[in-house]
Amino acid sequence: MPHPDSSTTPQTAQGLKMLILPDGITEIEKAAFAGTRLAELTVPASMETVGYYAFESCINLKKVWYERKIIGGFMFVKCFTLKEFTIASNCTEISSHCFNYCSNLREITYEGGLEAWDKVTKRANWDGHQGQSETLMTKIQCYDGFMQWNAENRTWKEVKENA
Repeated sequence: MPHPDSSTTPQTAQGLKMLILPDGITEIEKAAFAGTRLAELTVPASMETVGYYAFESCINLKKVWYERKIIGGFMFVKCFTLKEFTIASNCTEISSHCFNYCSNLREITYEGGLEAWDKVTKRANWDGHQGQSETLMTKIQCYDGFMQWNAENRTWKEVKENA
């Protein structure tokens, strides 16, 4: 879905509030939906390429269901109202800075277990805790436990449920 000028969002997308990308679409260009009024988003596993900043500054975005294997860099930067983010268990990588300035995202749901979460590659500042964009994200919920952010040590700690 290319747009004519990669530094602007197409005016036709400005009123878009919900987006469920069908299996036939395989690519989203850089900043394709940046700044739109999206409130809900589903990205299917069949999506092959998603450009940087694809959903940056979607200030109404509250809920994301993400099935693709890789969450791209800077993908959800400045999505201030994002509260619900679910990652499918097939995810293998979370790229750099994808949740920077997501000030309402406190918890992510990962559909796999803690062992699988540990194997997901997490690039620099993926969670927004390492730079100037300190986030309030403190929990990654898995089906068999969760990861808890330890602000004092600035690390994630595994907490098993029913252990």
